[in-house]
Amino acid sequence: MSVTYRLGIIGLGNRSCSLIRAASECGRFTIVAGSHGHAVERPERPVHLPESATYHTDWQEVLASHTDAVVIATPNDTHADIVRAAIAHGVHILCEKPLTHSIDETREIWRAVQRATTVFHVGMELRYAPAVQSLVCALEDGTLEQPQLVWAQEFRPPFRPGVREWRRSAKRTGGTFLEKNCHHFDLFALVFGDRPVSVHAMGAPFSTIPGVVDQAMVLVRFLAGGSATLALDMTQATQRLRLGALGRGWSFDYNSLTDTAEFQPQLPVPAPPEQRWQDEGWDHPGEVQQFQAFARRIDGEADSTADRVSPLWAHVIACAAETSLASGRVVRIDEAGHLS
Repeated sequence: MSVTYRLGIIGLGNRSCSLIRAASECGRFTIVAGSHGHAVERPERPVHLPESATYHTDWQEVLASHTDAVVIATPNDTHADIVRAAIAHGVHILCEKPLTHSIDETREIWRAVQRATTVFHVGMELRYAPAVQSLVCALEDGTLEQPQLVWAQEFRPPFRPGVREWRRSAKRTGGTFLEKNCHHFDLFALVFGDRPVSVHAMGAPFSTIPGVVDQAMVLVRFLAGGSATLALDMTQATQRLRLGALGRGWSFDYNSLTDTAEFQPQLPVPAPPEQRWQDEGWDHPGEVQQFQAFARRIDGEADSTADRVSPLWAHVIACAAETSLASGRVVRIDEAGHLS
């Protein structure tokens, strides 16, 4: 029989609604404690925190609540201190992307979690979306040759402001690419199974929100010669996500509007199960599957999806894109993830 783990939630804003639901539905966690990651003016208990969980006004009390694991879903610039404290308490950690709001602090925290004896999981749930899993499995078992081109298109409404409008502060988020597009850059590295070597970003703010780049194009090149492109528009009324890949003699296309993934030509690859994630109120596809993978890692099982490529590369690509956008030049990335 599978073990059920005691889970604490630090950060009870909008994002936590989907995280709490996914953790509950995966069947491996009982949510026992929750807290905002900041001082609250009126500390009323959030309605989406399960009744069985204890509500705390200080996030450090969650770590002291005999939890086995904790989810960190606070603003980007607060992650590092909470991760350090969670490591000190010896609990397993699922930290929402991005790891922090700067590349230097991200490297520091990454070194710290690599030394820890507990599981550290970066919240990259798109890795676990059924459509993405079908593609990666077909690449790993040799059904498909390695891709030559991967792309992502996201057209969506503007950022939700967040507590004290933190999502609209580049200083607190690390910039649009780090806050919003870590997911897509992570998928690029995951599908290629490779590290990036250069990034070129172009974009501009078209809204009235200072510091938020809401229309952009990014080109990422990888060591083995593959290329990936991102098209982003955050001025739309509804959300649309499209992912694709091209290889020698094959193509893959995922469309969030129809929630379908298609291989051409038709290949002996299991069709991903239908998951009407937007209709069902999820923030992203792969939410429940990610918590199932997190639980298996705590069990001590290997996770080929987590091990295929480090999530650190997504952060490096995002920071390189921010640098490229600001400087107007191509940014090079060396094997250690340093930018030039």
